[in-house]
Amino acid sequence: LINFENIENFWCYAEKLAECSEFIRALGVGASEYLKLKNEFGIESDSPFTTLEKVEASQKEIFIKAVAEWVDGDSLSAHFAYGNDVFCTEDQAKNARDRSVFYNSNIIKVKEKFGLNILSLEELSKL
Repeated sequence: LINFENIENFWCYAEKLAECSEFIRALGVGASEYLKLKNEFGIESDSPFTTLEKVEASQKEIFIKAVAEWVDGDSLSAHFAYGNDVFCTEDQAKNARDRSVFYNSNIIKVKEKFGLNILSLEELSKL
């Protein structure tokens, strides 16, 4: 476990989190779509809740989906930054396809870069 009472441990975690999140965004997934939509619609807000209040009802669904992809990317980043080497998910990017960090070609790049072992529940149970 990371002891965040030690400031050096916190900054090590934060740097690893940022490195992985930035890599995922550079693939065009994770927070990438959300940030692109905010820019496209001219929304200056730090909070997804505030952002959703500012978009028209007809646009909320695309923002909600973008936030879901952001969360997926940040979940992987936090997992890596925390020092875990196995991430278990059933997400196979069926809906978002190549806009998802879990899309096969994207996840291969994340695995190669950060050494994460991303497994399904069935694969994990076999270990």
